[in-house]
Amino acid sequence: MVQKLILALGLLAPVFSTAAPFPGESLLRPQSGRFWSQRGFTLGTSGTAWKLDEKIPGPLNWSEVHAQLEGVTYSHNQYPTARLRVEVEDLKGKATLESYTKRWVKDYYQYGFKILANKPMKLNGVPTVVYDLLSRNQDVQIRQIIQVNQGRAVVLTCSDERLNFAKSVPACNAIAGKIEWKSVPAKANKTRL
Repeated sequence: MVQKLILALGLLAPVFSTAAPFPGESLLRPQSGRFWSQRGFTLGTSGTAWKLDEKIPGPLNWSEVHAQLEGVTYSHNQYPTARLRVEVEDLKGKATLESYTKRWVKDYYQYGFKILANKPMKLNGVPTVVYDLLSRNQDVQIRQIIQVNQGRAVVLTCSDERLNFAKSVPACNAIAGKIEWKSVPAKANKTRL
């Protein structure tokens, strides 16, 4: 009897350790590396060196700049100054990628950024704009990858010290390629960063 109880507890311990108020919720938390499916998309960080970092805001305090966005920040094991911020915003009306990014361009200049490059593309079949930015106030370089789909905007912000950015940005691009929407616009084609 005691042996059966010990066996049962041993088998159920992993289940209880990931218990959540809603079935499967623990699998969709940012800590698990796969999350936000209830928002229409998923992004996988499991198996990468990006780890959830709730304590460090990164080189820039994005929460002050875009307080209306929900988001989480990741740090990279190999590049200690690199940060990846994933943010989601529910859009009102029929906002397009073009109208949404026009708003951001104004913000870039207001917050002291110089636009080095911008590139419209389709990433995993979804219209995307990639901005490379340099801070005029800090020694920080940024890549923002913006997608608008299903009435939501997803913004991936990769930042690092300017001298380290070229080394850490490929890790950011790899994560961006893992965004998967539940519904992709017709005539989708895949493009890699």
